[in-house]
Amino acid sequence: MEQEIKYYDYSDSPEALKRKIEAQKRFKRRKVGVFAFRAAIIIPASIWRFIALLGGYGWNWIIDSAIIVAGVLFVIDGFIEIKKRVIPRYQHDSSDIIVTSKGIYIPMHKNLRTYQLVMRFIPWEGIEKIYWNSTLTYVSVVLNDEGVKHIKKYSPNTIRFITIYKNIIDCKREFREVIKRMGKLIEDEEMSLEKWYNHMREIKRNSECKKTRGFVKIKRLDKK
Repeated sequence: MEQEIKYYDYSDSPEALKRKIEAQKRFKRRKVGVFAFRAAIIIPASIWRFIALLGGYGWNWIIDSAIIVAGVLFVIDGFIEIKKRVIPRYQHDSSDIIVTSKGIYIPMHKNLRTYQLVMRFIPWEGIEKIYWNSTLTYVSVVLNDEGVKHIKKYSPNTIRFITIYKNIIDCKREFREVIKRMGKLIEDEEMSLEKWYNHMREIKRNSECKKTRGFVKIKRLDKK
């Protein structure tokens, strides 16, 4: 059995450690920010109601109930926001990219119904191309049919297009060189999911035209 050799692994480097510390700081700030934003709406309303009571306006159960319900909903919405956006962002920013002789390890959603990120291994045989554009903040990984089948071992969803943000690539130059050496790198081209599907439709259309070209000529001769 062939031994797996690591070509790119900065997971224990000082750069990665610094990045993960910064990710943890941002995570804490975002958690505070989520509830601070909602508190900035509820607290003034509560203070206004308290002042109204002191001013002799009496008790209004409709206003009080509305403030209480809004407060509860804002708290629930805050926890949902943290689960859907803040935690996955922290998981991504503290993840690592590892490139080996057999494939690449990248962070991906566990499945499309959950927001949890996990590390997935994709073999080189399952990767069509990896697009690197210096003007973009992300790298596009396009899977072929073999890669789609491989991902389906972990998730029931059909995934062909994967986005990796460059902020978790600690040495971009070395990463590009490794991907280029593996024959998978396409530089200075922008590839989106829509563009890829259009590209594949065009290839399929051209392939079908080549297959039917001779048949069409014979059919026309028969008509004459």
